[in-house]
Amino acid sequence: MVATFIYFVSFFIHDLIFFNLVQKFMPTRGNGSTVYLLANINAIIFTFLVAVFNNSVLTVYSVMTIIYIIDTMLAFKGRLTSRLVCALICPIHLFAFSIIISPFISIAFGSTLIYHTRNTAVVVIRRIVSAVLSAFCVYILSKLTDEKYIDAFDNPTNHSKSFLALEILLIFFLLSAAQVNQVSAYYSSIFVTQFLLGFGSIFLFYIGLFSIVASGIIKERENITQDKFIQGMYKHLILENSDRLIEVDCTTGLVLNYVVEGTIKSQFIGTPYPPFINGFIDNQMHESDREHVRQLSSIEHMNKIALQADNRYTVEYRLKDLEKDYQWFRASVIAEPSHDHIRSIITINNIEHEKELLVKANKDALSGLYNKHTTEELIRDHLRHHNSGVLFMIDVDNFKGINDNFGHDFGDDVIREVADKISGIFNLPDIVGRIGGDEFMVFVKSQDYINIGNKANCICSTIRQTYIQNGIDITISASVGISEFTSTIDTFEKLYSTADKAMYLSKNNGKNNYTIYTPDIS
Repeated sequence: MVATFIYFVSFFIHDLIFFNLVQKFMPTRGNGSTVYLLANINAIIFTFLVAVFNNSVLTVYSVMTIIYIIDTMLAFKGRLTSRLVCALICPIHLFAFSIIISPFISIAFGSTLIYHTRNTAVVVIRRIVSAVLSAFCVYILSKLTDEKYIDAFDNPTNHSKSFLALEILLIFFLLSAAQVNQVSAYYSSIFVTQFLLGFGSIFLFYIGLFSIVASGIIKERENITQDKFIQGMYKHLILENSDRLIEVDCTTGLVLNYVVEGTIKSQFIGTPYPPFINGFIDNQMHESDREHVRQLSSIEHMNKIALQADNRYTVEYRLKDLEKDYQWFRASVIAEPSHDHIRSIITINNIEHEKELLVKANKDALSGLYNKHTTEELIRDHLRHHNSGVLFMIDVDNFKGINDNFGHDFGDDVIREVADKISGIFNLPDIVGRIGGDEFMVFVKSQDYINIGNKANCICSTIRQTYIQNGIDITISASVGISEFTSTIDTFEKLYSTADKAMYLSKNNGKNNYTIYTPDIS
């Protein structure tokens, strides 16, 4: 009774270790208690088998093999080949160890092999020892086998099918070898043969197993080598096209590389990234850009981005040059997982020339103000986010007379002069543009801090000026139309249309004055 209980406990622990090993390579179909339930059911079945079929080695081990196959098929998810490979691990160990220890039991009891296959107590002891040895091997296997080699067992393109074929051959070989236990004679040569058959089977099993693991290791090394080669090429290409490069290990928080115009700054390598980047931001960056860049360049933000499908982003900011004023730079960040770490590569390029070209594309060449398209787009962009603003439409009166009498070159000088005067009247955040030959548009973003009448009078008095050449005098002035943002005038098109109507009313009323739009103006 005690031996039976020990047998039950031995197989329960044995199968619990085995199913935990299988869990490392494939998920269970149930919850966490599945392996405990399976181990318990198997222990009960195996205890029953040894009690009923203790004289039939072939029957017991055949049923055991079938049960392990059913267990892994029903309880685990994965490729068919992978599940079969795992299912045959225990039968091979149990059969092989049973064959290995049989000669030692015969020698210890001075009996033939057939004697201890028919003695229930000896059978139980042999199977307990086999279960303990098998459990030990499976436990060692679970500790030595890394989860990252799961693909080596679950990939149909490698040696897993060949290994399964080896396992099946070993099962049939061991079942056949077990029939030697029916020999009634006491031959030492048979004992040696039995030991070598069992040990050879275990040896072949592990040779096959470790060939699969080795293929996984080799594949991983090839991938790492290839990754390093690609990263090296990629980094070289980046360096050729960037002013600065910063490589950061976001897991350890250290600077891995810092290159400025092709020169490696080794004194920064291995230093903590946060104080490095914060010093850069606090000492060189424009004050209005600092907090935005600090947030986007933080390790926390890069770690978050690395886990997203789109793991790249850019940020633009102004830096103080040692010899010049602030200049525009763009930082491009790529963050991605790399062998249990998250790494980021930050490339920084001077885009001052690009910004200058952009400004030129947005500005009117003659006046230096925004051109018509840019003026309209900037106003539309403001109205998409804010429900406020005042639009001034300014038309220069009598400008045609300047061109006709004094020439276009003189007329260009007058336009530049008027543009400077209008810019001086309004504040920096206001949008000031030239939208036609002698037409200007100004948008004041906030209605709270502006006296519209005073501002309009200032425009009229400042622009009014008389030009004299060759006895001809021409006075220019400004006709101003104004429209305010309201619940009904809430788009650029409506503001433009109403301000334009108000401006032409000013012209019709004698010029050099302003009109604020009201609904009664047709």
